[in-house]
Amino acid sequence: MTVVIPPTSRASEEFTTEQKREVIMTYAQIPYGGKKKYLAKIGITYKVLNRWNKQFIAGDIDTGLTPRKNVRMDSSDIHEIRRLKDLTKSLEQRVAELEGALEEKDKQLSIKDEQNAAHARAVDSLGKAIAIMQKYTDK
Repeated sequence: MTVVIPPTSRASEEFTTEQKREVIMTYAQIPYGGKKKYLAKIGITYKVLNRWNKQFIAGDIDTGLTPRKNVRMDSSDIHEIRRLKDLTKSLEQRVAELEGALEEKDKQLSIKDEQNAAHARAVDSLGKAIAIMQKYTDK
């Protein structure tokens, strides 16, 4: 007698944490009737998605631990999370732009400092030259 062990779902190993989050967020936004097709397209079952969703809601998707108790979350929460992720992304881009502008201003300031130092040396040299000329013209 042979025993055949059915293959287990390896979906948890094939998807990164960020990909799992994206699958959950995308699934929540798909209208009724297209969700089963979406799951078939990406190759996971509803059971796997449900486990990921529980982990996501409980904040344990990074660790892969599934909570024992169900935590409530509805589609408005998913939309709010999506909105906040988009806002975070745009703010990170803005911070990068401002950091680039700040670096440019720092370069300009260092150039101005070098120019000011050169001008100060020139003024000092001219002052010494004038002092020497006055010393010899007074005699």
